[in-house]
Amino acid sequence: MEHPDYDYLHRFIHEQKEWKDTEPLSHGDTCLYYLKYRSHNARYLLGYDSYRCEEHDEDFGAELVEDQPSDEKIKENNLFRYPMVRECSPSGTLRRHKRLTILLHGLNERSFGKYLPWAYHIWDRTREPVALFPLTFSINRVPLEENGDPTWGRQMRKSYEGRKHIENAHLFNATISERLNPHPERFFWGAAQSYWDIVDLVRQIRDNKHPHFDPNARVDFLGYSSGGYLALTLLLDKSHELLFGESRACLFASCVEMQDLRPSSPYVVDHNTEDALRQIFVDNFHRSPDEHRKHMSVEEKEYVLNDRMRHWLEHHPEGKWMRSFCGRLPELKADREKREARLSEIAPRLLGIANVNDRVMPYGAMLNTLQGTRRNTGVTVKELDLGIHEHPFSCPDYKDKRLDRCVIKSYINKELYDDQFDQFIKWIVKHLKE
Repeated sequence: MEHPDYDYLHRFIHEQKEWKDTEPLSHGDTCLYYLKYRSHNARYLLGYDSYRCEEHDEDFGAELVEDQPSDEKIKENNLFRYPMVRECSPSGTLRRHKRLTILLHGLNERSFGKYLPWAYHIWDRTREPVALFPLTFSINRVPLEENGDPTWGRQMRKSYEGRKHIENAHLFNATISERLNPHPERFFWGAAQSYWDIVDLVRQIRDNKHPHFDPNARVDFLGYSSGGYLALTLLLDKSHELLFGESRACLFASCVEMQDLRPSSPYVVDHNTEDALRQIFVDNFHRSPDEHRKHMSVEEKEYVLNDRMRHWLEHHPEGKWMRSFCGRLPELKADREKREARLSEIAPRLLGIANVNDRVMPYGAMLNTLQGTRRNTGVTVKELDLGIHEHPFSCPDYKDKRLDRCVIKSYINKELYDDQFDQFIKWIVKHLKE
């Protein structure tokens, strides 16, 4: 495969402090735009004295955090830019496209770098724009220093010093582990904000307020890792048929049930944080508040669903679908059956791509979710022999002594994975063009 200079593009994006919506970076016949976006969905995040669900006329109590500024006040999370790849327009007149692919990344991402090859080659073979949309508290949606650099560069060393005794603790996962370990509910509320940010972005298109797209444009997804859950939930939810009724999604190394998820890794979260996530979203998920108090130790009591999260999971469509990935049998059975029935309805619009070597999102567990435990949903799942979950096209093994360097310079290891990457892109493009 022919590849542009990803390192140059990545450095340019990182070093460019000022962007304008109308002034892209050009590279041959390809232009990289960096478009401004404002989130209006911080109301889901932790830090408020009270919460209200207007739809159901219900109020909920305070959910304060020790971090300052608290989650809802982090301005960079609510006003940010997202990259979009499309053709250049020498005349200055933008063609308004009728297709868009949104690429949704994984957990604990600090850079768009490894996704540049994915976006570029999908664009190059479809000639339709590809947007890389950052999820809550990821990539450029994080607090900045006065010089414009992300605070996590300084924070991760401080965080690591307090956590380095924990299994799988690493500089690369210290900051997110420090945030999620005491408040694993942040995982859900961050997903809720991201979900509605994507809905609002597509509403802009439908309302004829996006200069790059026809109001009737079809919006497709490539969802990787945690981003795949969002992509799938958007298609499962029938309440957004006018937005996503024709959308297609490619789900890569994603969508296993939470009981099968193994996020403890030097590049995702440490072991204690995995345990906290498992307690709230698996072990204690279906327990009532009285059962929590009766059966759990003092140390465990914070890792339970509060009234607000339970309300969203039981009464809001997006919450109900997210709930179908949580808990254990037998309580999980009814939600799983509903999910599998809906998957059968939308199966032609879905493509799963699994990494047979994945330890975080195990291959068999991904098949169980997308094809159903009886393999009867009709969803196609392809398989590839790749590297580690977090860097599948560049890093072959967690034991490699050069792994940290491999992660920092993670684009494509052409010697090991160029053929697999080519197949990956071919499958995606074929699915999106159908």
